[in-house]
Amino acid sequence: MPDLQTPSPSSSPSPAYSVAEFMNDLGKAPDPSPPESTPQDSDLDVSPPAPEEKRPSRDMEGLPEEDVHLFRAMSNDAFAKLKPAYIDYLGLKKSAETKQKDLDAARDLRWYEDPNAWQLHPEVRQHQQVLENLSFEHNFWKDQLAEVRAGKPYKELLVDDKGNYSTSEPIEASPRAEAEIISKLNQSQLYQQNVEGKIRGLQGDFKSKHDGLLSILQRVDSMLFPGVDWKKLDAPYKEALEKFPSLFQARPEIQMLAKALVIINGLGALLNQYKTGVKQKAIESQGPVSVQVSSNPVGEDPNLWNAFSKLTGGR
Repeated sequence: MPDLQTPSPSSSPSPAYSVAEFMNDLGKAPDPSPPESTPQDSDLDVSPPAPEEKRPSRDMEGLPEEDVHLFRAMSNDAFAKLKPAYIDYLGLKKSAETKQKDLDAARDLRWYEDPNAWQLHPEVRQHQQVLENLSFEHNFWKDQLAEVRAGKPYKELLVDDKGNYSTSEPIEASPRAEAEIISKLNQSQLYQQNVEGKIRGLQGDFKSKHDGLLSILQRVDSMLFPGVDWKKLDAPYKEALEKFPSLFQARPEIQMLAKALVIINGLGALLNQYKTGVKQKAIESQGPVSVQVSSNPVGEDPNLWNAFSKLTGGR
């Protein structure tokens, strides 16, 4: 029986099988970093948290609702700086809008100063241009209807994007063409009547507002010159009115200015006569002046003096 041979040990020992190698073989290599130390109770900060700083309450009065969220998001410094400026801006904006409306109303009012100014209003001019075009088209189709009824070729009316008219090549007459032309004639006539109605409506609106403006100015005239008989002051009134351009002399506000000029000039004359009377009395008395002014100083025009008496309530 052969002898069993035991392998001889190698000359160098094999390396030891470490735990790390074992864990690597399992796919779970240990973390080489040292384990975290558990904090002790003495190391913990147990002080209470600092109270959260509260923003002071903000007055949102005067701000539009849609802008409030913007001002809530601002810092205190920005809010204190911008809110007053924004409120001022809103006030100026509203004032500007009001003045613009007043300006637009004043611009519209000028059209009513002359009873015939409606003819120059842009809206009326636009309607009149449309009316002229409709009249041209109506006459054109009348001529084409006559051609068709005579058995002759007719033409279509063409209009480009800029409103320019042109005609088509001649087209053979037919009963259908006659019916279409009659329909177009009826349509153009209805359009004409509609536009003419709009113009009459604008004219009536102008007349109503013009009469209303005259009534207002007449009340102002009566308030400024109560009881004055201008027929007796016709000469100085006409002289004052001639100082204004003839184009404006028929306007009520210019006539009121002329009347005011008569009163001012007359008052100046009366004051000068009063001064003259005072000087004359002083010379005659050669002493302290005590002047009793008469109700009609120094022979002034009685009509003018009566006008002053009316204006001052007889004082």
